[in-house]
This record gives sequence, C-alpha cells and structure tokens, in this order.
Amino acid sequence: MAKFIVTASPELKKFAYGELTKVADDIREEKKLKDGCFLIETAMGFDVFLKALKDSRPIFSKHIMPVQEELILTGNTESDLPLILASIDKIGGIAASDAFSVQCRRMGVNHHYTAKDIEVFIGAAFEKKGAVPQFSDYTIETNEGQKVISIYVFNNLCFVGISCAGDNLNEHCDEYRVFSRRPCEVNRAEYKLLEALRKFRITLKGGLAIDLGAAPGGWTKVLADSGMRVVAVDPALLHEKVTAIGSVRHAMMRAENFVSEEKIDLL
Repeated sequence: MAKFIVTASPELKKFAYGELTKVADDIREEKKLKDGCFLIETAMGFDVFLKALKDSRPIFSKHIMPVQEELILTGNTESDLPLILASIDKIGGIAASDAFSVQCRRMGVNHHYTAKDIEVFIGAAFEKKGAVPQFSDYTIETNEGQKVISIYVFNNLCFVGISCAGDNLNEHCDEYRVFSRRPCEVNRAEYKLLEALRKFRITLKGGLAIDLGAAPGGWTKVLADSGMRVVAVDPALLHEKVTAIGSVRHAMMRAENFVSEEKIDLL
C-alpha cells in the first residue's frame, strides 16, 4: 500500500478528494490532519500513482508528499530529531553529491523545536554526508529531479517521505511561500504571473509584450525583468519603479483604442 499526504484548500477538499479517486478508485482517507491536509492510502505503487496523478493535471490538489515512514514523537528535541533522521536514512535514496532540500510542516501541539529546527538538523546531517543542500526556491522550481525530504509533524505523529521535486505537484510544501517570500516591488499581482510561468513551465525569451490593463504595473515589471520590451496599456498611472524601466512604454489609453504597429510576441 502506498500512502500520501495531500494538501488542498480546506473549503475545496472534497473536490481535491474527487480528483484523487479518479486516479485510483480504491483511495481511502486514513487520517484527517490539519490545515487542509489529509492522509490517503491506495494499493497503487508510488511511481504509478504519482505519474497518473500528474498526467491528470489536478486543480484542487495543491501538493502531495509520499509517506514512507511514520513515527511517534515525544516533543523532546534531543530524542525526536535523531529519530527523524534515522527514519530518513532507513528510506534511503539520497547519495553523496545529490542535490536535496528539506521541507517540514509542523501542526498541532507545541514542541520544544520548530519546523525550521528540523530542516536545519536534517539538512546539516546530509550535507555532512556529501549531499548538496539547496536553499533557494528557484533551484527547486527549475530542477524537477532534485530530491526533496518531506516531513509533516501533526501533534505527536511524524510522517516522512523522499521524492523528486517534480513529483510533488508543487515544489514547496507550503505553496504560498514560494513567491510571497520574495520582495514585492509594485504589487502582489507580480506573484500571479510568476506562479503561472512556473506552473506551465514557460520561459520568456525576449520580444514585445503588450500588457493590457497594466496599472500599476506588476505584470509589466515581471515581463520587463525577463528581458522583454513591454507596452503597458492603461489610462491610469504606473508605479514609478515601472516607468523608470527603459524597456517599458506607457500607452495611456483604454485597451480597445490601442493599435500595435509591431509584431506582438506576447499579449
């Protein structure tokens, strides 16, 4: 039996569960966790299930981690952290020179340690063994083959699994942190475009982009930062950081009045 922890928005959990049952009709929810997470079990093998799930292009299932080890914790730092490390060693699969990251979520009662304490302890142990830790979200986003050590702590239970970043649906266990930790220079709309480019693996390669309804210019800035020339179409003003970019031209008009005399590469 293969077990996974799936993350979904709490109010949309039933739709996420429906997506999963279309992939494996024998799925059952073994345990309700916290914060929109739930533990499922299926007779399908890990690799078969993950491939089928990715091929189905789920919408409501945001992140998934395999559960290969389950532990009972005491809440004591000196005993729990080595126990978690031993369970990861038992799973195996991370060799010297492998690129890896550690992702931990901790829900429920307070322990003497934080999720970050777990990540640092496990990361340092594998770095000492010769593996290469990756701390940047960008490296995870662009390297689907990177190994991810996933740890989910719920009260006194701990679930551990190892997978490739590309098999987790979302590269980070807390999908909202992937871009929201980055500096926002214009507005949060920047994160929306960054997320879309990452989700659909789109690489911008220069050319002319037209941003319709651009103000205050979050998307325009993302496009310009990628190396594109951008015409920002909007009767409203743009943010001063956007107007200062040399590759941006502001067309102060409504979208229906705009006409481009050049070939448009991206709209």
